[in-house]
Amino acid sequence: MGPPQLTHAELNLIAKLHTATAAHEAVNVQRKKAKVEPIGYSSVAKFKAGVTHLRGKEETRGAKRKLSKADVKKLVKVRRKLIQEADGEERVTHKDFMKAVGLTAHSLSQRVQLWNRTLRADSKILLK
Repeated sequence: MGPPQLTHAELNLIAKLHTATAAHEAVNVQRKKAKVEPIGYSSVAKFKAGVTHLRGKEETRGAKRKLSKADVKKLVKVRRKLIQEADGEERVTHKDFMKAVGLTAHSLSQRVQLWNRTLRADSKILLK
């Protein structure tokens, strides 16, 4: 098993130092004092380059976020309101809808399937 991962204190130290080489040496001096296995240079260099240990970034692993039932109800409510306000006098575009709801194309990209299913179900209810 390899050396333990970088701690927050070590990441802070690496961020303060200007070069990856100096940071690598400083971290390994601390680890030697604490009797912990030294870390490899590549881990420090990747952190300095911004490849790993990204702080404050949104998580990209795992399942993507989806709309809740409450979100879908809100979308349906806003869509109906826009259609009623237009009263057949003007067209309600997708762009108008997105602006009224406050979603960006990126935030909606993973949610389109659920939305389409809801629209289809809603249309069936309206036709009855």
